[in-house]
Amino acid sequence: MKGLITTLFAIFICLNIFAQTPIISKIILKNGDAISGEIQELKPGAFVKIKIVGNNVIEIPYSDIDNIIMDASKATSIEKTIAPIADKKVKSELKDFYFQTFNEFAFGLGAGKVNGYKFEDLTGVIPNSDTYAGFYTANGVGFKNMLFAGIGMGFSGHQGISDFDDQNFSYSLPFTLDVRYRVLPQSKISPIVMAAVGMSYYEGSLGTFTFMDGVGASIQISNRLESYLLFAHTYDRFSSSLSVNNSTLEQFYSGIYLNYIGARIGVTYKI
Repeated sequence: MKGLITTLFAIFICLNIFAQTPIISKIILKNGDAISGEIQELKPGAFVKIKIVGNNVIEIPYSDIDNIIMDASKATSIEKTIAPIADKKVKSELKDFYFQTFNEFAFGLGAGKVNGYKFEDLTGVIPNSDTYAGFYTANGVGFKNMLFAGIGMGFSGHQGISDFDDQNFSYSLPFTLDVRYRVLPQSKISPIVMAAVGMSYYEGSLGTFTFMDGVGASIQISNRLESYLLFAHTYDRFSSSLSVNNSTLEQFYSGIYLNYIGARIGVTYKI
């Protein structure tokens, strides 16, 4: 009888020790390291807290995780569902290259006078366009939420380009090579700079050289969507070498430029 009681007591102790033994999960990091321990908290897309040797609890950002191997007997039904889905989401968001589109509204005021006009004796000095406004889109390739290079095009309306009412409005269609740089790719709010250069189709098929630049701030709304505001400068210079009009108009417009200071506000989306 005494031996039976001793045996039952030993079995009870073993079962109690086994029940208190934590079941270990493994987190594999993108740098190849593996961390084993007991997962304390899992927030998909944000972080994982894991208890390692010495009962120390560390927090690992989801952006550093390549895979999570959870013990099937330990994981709850929710964890079993979330862990593999979240892992795929992280991997898809961390592609180095992706398609990106910028879509913005641009507006500004003319700065200074138009120089180079050759018919001042007949018409007087032509002022720079008072205002301009338009839409612009750039589509191309993004890299690690930091760099963008693509093709831009848009429509701009110019008001106040002439002293004559019947010639007071004009339009242009810019076609550019567009490059943008997000200074702090891992931050929600970051400075952003842009530069674009190309040609514009101007009213009457006059060719112009176009340059746009800007600096401002980008705010990350989600992993794929950002909004931004740029303090921008736009420069259009008429060029006879780019013109497809007749020689008289080429001479008439040669050397004239439009210079604008304004803003660009828009959103960018990554696919």
